[in-house]
Amino acid sequence: MKKKLMKAASLVLASVLALGSVFMYTPVSAKADEVEGEFDVFVAVGANEDWSMCYAGEDLLDDAAEVNPDITVTNGTISSGGSTTVSVEFANPVDYVWYVAPTIVVSDVAVAEFEVELYVDGEQVEIDSDAGDPWWYEATGNFDDTQTIRLAGGYNEWGTQYVAEDVFKDCTKIEYKITCVGMESVSEGDFASVEDYDGEFTAYIAFGCNEDWDVYYYDVADNAGVTQDLVYGKVGDTLTLTATLDEECGYTWFIAPVLLADNIVDLDVDVSLKIDGEEVEIDDAAGDAWWYEATGSNDDTRAIRLYGGYNEWGTQYIESPVFTTVEYTVTINSASVGTMAESDDAAVSAAGEVDLDGEYNAYIGIQSPTYSFRNAWYDSYGIGTANFSQITGWDENNEETVREGVIQDAVIKGNGTYTVSITDLDLTGDFDSQDYFNLIFVDTDIPNTGAITISDMVLTVNGGQVDINPIISPDSVDYLTMLIQNVWNEDVATIGYYNVATQPMTIEITFTVSGFNYDNDAPALLLEDEAAIVETAEDAPAEEEAGSSNTGLIVAGIVGGCAVVGGGAFALTRGKKKDDAENK
Repeated sequence: MKKKLMKAASLVLASVLALGSVFMYTPVSAKADEVEGEFDVFVAVGANEDWSMCYAGEDLLDDAAEVNPDITVTNGTISSGGSTTVSVEFANPVDYVWYVAPTIVVSDVAVAEFEVELYVDGEQVEIDSDAGDPWWYEATGNFDDTQTIRLAGGYNEWGTQYVAEDVFKDCTKIEYKITCVGMESVSEGDFASVEDYDGEFTAYIAFGCNEDWDVYYYDVADNAGVTQDLVYGKVGDTLTLTATLDEECGYTWFIAPVLLADNIVDLDVDVSLKIDGEEVEIDDAAGDAWWYEATGSNDDTRAIRLYGGYNEWGTQYIESPVFTTVEYTVTINSASVGTMAESDDAAVSAAGEVDLDGEYNAYIGIQSPTYSFRNAWYDSYGIGTANFSQITGWDENNEETVREGVIQDAVIKGNGTYTVSITDLDLTGDFDSQDYFNLIFVDTDIPNTGAITISDMVLTVNGGQVDINPIISPDSVDYLTMLIQNVWNEDVATIGYYNVATQPMTIEITFTVSGFNYDNDAPALLLEDEAAIVETAEDAPAEEEAGSSNTGLIVAGIVGGCAVVGGGAFALTRGKKKDDAENK
């Protein structure tokens, strides 16, 4: 299967820094093979308020002094079943660490287990292994997100924090001792079948324009200032994709023709391009002909980007175009689709198996038309952050502000009926241009294996029951999330009318849980009020950001000459509007 060749970013967006982490999930129901070989290991770090102390592999130099004379690194190698010790030392104590993570350069890992110990200035530091995933794929330095695994045990200002931020303050040495218990891969050859694809592709042009990202198009037809229709076709068709702007795009951060289809394992396309009617030469040798990459609300199991575009932080098949009208012609010569082999064993997600005698948590999530939000617990704004204990909005300066509202989540103790809610929610002004939410959902920390079912969902807004057709969120692979409304997903974009004019408002979601080995006739409330949320959040499980699980997009910024690597969120976990720049 072809994979993307996208470099980590090296610039700050004009006014947006995409934050968080990205996870890649590979099905593990197919046959797994032990990963063989020795793989490079290093400590990735961004430190000091001015980002002056940074290291991200730097081509795996033995001596980081070639990059920064004030940093000394010890890299290592590891194999399945082996161990290594890696470290980074600073000539002077660092005043702040933005992110740090033990990192392994290895591809095609589907199942793995690691043991990690952290030492700061020689003293062992306890790692909160329940804070997030034990490992995940994430672009780091010049390695893309198919090449480097980050392990639990670090800190991310915008993502999962396995240790407290003050652990690294004034430190001069960060050291990790790592043991790889085992790594296994799932190859393309493990598909139960690969056959010609006779389904339909959806096609469009995705792009982000201008210094302030005020013109963009990811997958919806109502982006202001853009005229573009979705195009549909099958193998053998030639598709013409056209986007016209009301005003000229002065600078293009990224642009790419996109096809939507699931489980494509081989694809042959021809692409040509016209900018404002003039043919543009495409350097088709600059990178892959196609790859899966999250784009807008379509995650990296759905959105295929084709060659022929430009990415400020990645492959550049053309120069950044200035345009009013852009036209891609895409001929689909052939395509193959794969089906993974089914396992006789119970399904296992990247989050692990479900404890059918255990307890889990359910959380309510929303996003208003002006992007006031409470994101999923596994998102970068999720559990363990101040944002998760509140409804976060944006003031006139686009700065975070707290919106009034009391959040009540639930502990799932067996089969039964549960309710989550937000009461006294004041979103005055949020619905001036749209009288419904962008997002309404219930996310859980139940591994998404199919063992547990959520059904009979009832949404009540300001006392009135709303007609809904909830689905299991396609953007949450690892954990069971029920999506009630998502304006970017046609399956749940439209639900019944509800009254948002009454402020403050109350939102309640009642649902039935089944599949556990025991029943609970009186489910307990998880949280009584906002204060309880803050006290409880640190004890609940978390991972780097949800979408993560399948948000295969990397954004990195540079501050003071240092790469900041983080990931994008999809519609389900999107924060403010300008975060759309993440899914470039």
